[in-house]
Amino acid sequence: MSKLIQGIESLLNQRYNNGRTNLKLRKFNAAVFMEGK
Repeated sequence: MSKLIQGIESLLNQRYNNGRTNLKLRKFNAAVFMEGK
């Protein structure tokens, strides 16, 4: 049972971290795009 909970927690953490990384990338791309204009 605890293994199942650990697996779910790690999945949620992965998705959370991916979301934060994507947000940073989007902000970075937007900044680069504005400078390129």
